[in-house]
Amino acid sequence: MALWYDCGNGHAKAQWARKDMGCDAYLFCPGPSLANYDSKINEMIKQPGIMSFAINTAYPTVKPDVWIGMDRVECYDYKLWWEPFPKVIRGGYQDMHCEGFPISKCPNVFAADVEGVNQQSELFKRRQHDVKFVWHKNTLAVALHIMVWMGAKKIHLVGCDLKGTEYCDGRQTPKDHEQVNARLYKEQQEYLRWFAKEGKMHGVELISCTSESPINDFLDFVPLSYAAGNSTKTPKTFKKSKLIHAVDAEDLYKAKTYDTMFDDAVDVDELFSSTVDDNPLIVETPLEADTDMREIFIPKSELAIPELNEDK
Repeated sequence: MALWYDCGNGHAKAQWARKDMGCDAYLFCPGPSLANYDSKINEMIKQPGIMSFAINTAYPTVKPDVWIGMDRVECYDYKLWWEPFPKVIRGGYQDMHCEGFPISKCPNVFAADVEGVNQQSELFKRRQHDVKFVWHKNTLAVALHIMVWMGAKKIHLVGCDLKGTEYCDGRQTPKDHEQVNARLYKEQQEYLRWFAKEGKMHGVELISCTSESPINDFLDFVPLSYAAGNSTKTPKTFKKSKLIHAVDAEDLYKAKTYDTMFDDAVDVDELFSSTVDDNPLIVETPLEADTDMREIFIPKSELAIPELNEDK
């Protein structure tokens, strides 16, 4: 299955797949340029019209709507696991512990099933609820697949420097890892080049919000503040209307006083003394304990009773 979690009584599926996310997506990566933004970056992205994702150590600089990381628990800030936003880890790591505590018991931890594939384009084809995400041995590629799976149509890359030896949290790549990291950055650049080209054929647009990144050689660059401003314009275009009280929103309450509200309501005693044939409102099963009584105390004149189909 695609995503799953520990519900406290075993593992359960999580279904986030959508045809269209309905807003713009922003993916925050842990490149050094991410440190150039002050604390207001979280205010900027917590706006209507924006869904934010972060990978790896982009947290805690960014507190996203969804965090994704495919490495071991020890690679990340321990406070991450107790954050309330959804966190996606690699399937197989769900039984790991942080500070002696099982991460599967932390809030909103989901495991993603991944597998290697022969064709990269599988990413855009695997959109069903129950899929395995394409595995290219890095978090960035999995994150992009999850975002496409969730219906992202416009994806902005922030902090995606893909060069150098520094990270947004001030850490340095160890000397003996520099060559490996440099090779990985080159591979990710080529992957993003392919993704941008292939994505256009599937209605997915990739945009850079990372200045001085090599990805700007093949992606349009838009400053983050400008891009975020455009993303929040759509919700603002809807007509502003005065909020009304819930009592005024329900026909049941209109033109009635509390004393006369239920004068023409269904008589419960009469209702349950009838047979199914006499009254199409009742069912043969007893009234359940969690029955919403508002479904009974509704004026007959306002009930839309469907015709009974005797063949069913």
